Amino acid sequence: MVNTVVFTNPNAKSNVFDKTRVMTIERIVGSNGKVIRTQKAEDLEERISGLHKLNPESITVDGGDGTMLTFFTTFVKHWPKFKEFPPFAIIPGGTWNVMARHADISKRKWKEYLTGIIKSRKEDLSLQDIGLIRVRDNEWAETYGFSYGMGLPITLLEEYYTAKYLKEAKLAAMILHMVGSAMVDGEFYRKFAGKHAVKVSNGSGIEREASVLGLMAQSVPSVGLPKSHMFYQATHSERFHVLGAEIDIIELLIQSPALYLGKMHLLSKLGIIDLQTDHYKIRSEEPFRYQVNGDMSYLGKGLVANEVTLEHGKRIDVIKYLG
Repeated sequence: MVNTVVFTNPNAKSNVFDKTRVMTIERIVGSNGKVIRTQKAEDLEERISGLHKLNPESITVDGGDGTMLTFFTTFVKHWPKFKEFPPFAIIPGGTWNVMARHADISKRKWKEYLTGIIKSRKEDLSLQDIGLIRVRDNEWAETYGFSYGMGLPITLLEEYYTAKYLKEAKLAAMILHMVGSAMVDGEFYRKFAGKHAVKVSNGSGIEREASVLGLMAQSVPSVGLPKSHMFYQATHSERFHVLGAEIDIIELLIQSPALYLGKMHLLSKLGIIDLQTDHYKIRSEEPFRYQVNGDMSYLGKGLVANEVTLEHGKRIDVIKYLG
């Protein structure tokens, strides 16, 4: 039997939708661990600060990628620096569950997943190594996540979140609307077409000026949609893949199928930022918004800065689905 400490938020979307979900988690864990209900960030910080004293064999986090952002940022802050991280299990329950999908964890089979972990021996667990990117800005925000984005990704997320249901259909409709609007230089097109004047640098420290439509960095290959392998260089836990576009949005749309599938050999690389690194910096005279794990705010404050530094942060082992 594997002992686990489960963190769950009763106010999270999946738990509000299914009032019995938290009780089901408690029933599965039984005497083989502890279920901690946290409703606010302050609750999470208080519970995590003393978590190492329980010496858990594994830690389970119930939630989507936004929850992973809050949990791991808080966890890294409080876990003793010289104490090894335990393996982590993820019960996917959010709008985005990219980290869970990367470890082959199904949202529909979370009960079997958690039950399988509890009944296994620790040495029999199958683990997926995932790197977390440390994201720091000049406004003193510091977070840990697997995904970062600025520019076009922010506009896409804002439009995407306007749909309560059928979000994939919303994404397809958005692209069609953009193409139609571009033909007449419409307002919808202009909303997505703006570029940002920035200075970028990787580990070499040499800066260059760039006018970017959008820029992202990820430590996992997929963006969470079917067959996506966009970040094909996100294959090393101590490095991440940076992708950016200095081309205009129409040209980007033309090249987007190859980008989405990670088929970079089919692209003209002119105007495409495409590199694997453990350090990247973005600076701008004008403040810009950014996202981490799909969230555009952290602890209630919008993520806005003039400078953001991305670095390899921590490595974590996520327990894969055993079925």
